[in-house]
Amino acid sequence: RFGCYIPLTGMFAIFGNSMQKGFAMAVEDFEKSGKLKDVKMVIQCEDDQGRADDGINIARRFIENKDIVAVIGSWSSTVTLAAGPLYNKAKLVNITPISSHPAVTKVGPYVYRQSVTQSQEGAFNGKAMYGMGARKIAMLGIPNDYGKANVGVTKGAFLKAGGKVVFQEFVRPDAPDFR
Repeated sequence: RFGCYIPLTGMFAIFGNSMQKGFAMAVEDFEKSGKLKDVKMVIQCEDDQGRADDGINIARRFIENKDIVAVIGSWSSTVTLAAGPLYNKAKLVNITPISSHPAVTKVGPYVYRQSVTQSQEGAFNGKAMYGMGARKIAMLGIPNDYGKANVGVTKGAFLKAGGKVVFQEFVRPDAPDFR
């Protein structure tokens, strides 16, 4: 049994629901392979809504459940950064498929990631924009751990290449007014 914490409701639900479907397909493919005939694999997904406090509460439940051998999640860097220390302290492996904040794997030896980091992504984006001829840019970001790190790294790479950032603002994805 694997625990899984992802946003199944709220503004990031599209990503969590996609991940849950992918996990179900992977389990089905694994079971059809016959590699471990006597093993029944279960991925128990719970809704963290992309919120750190929900991720922490889910972590506590998963840690108490001795049937869970490892945890997958979260989609959100903010949630993984909040729940990761609990998994690390309990020595329960937490593998995040997408949380890209550079600090995720610094949480401890039981927290892993399998995606690129924002350090890699942002550095590439900053250099690429300058390489495509952009010399001045305005930056909009999401005011969470992901958005702040991504804007910071991208901005740093763009400035280092010789560009200029003329405006920077963080806007909630659900903000109705952009004045």
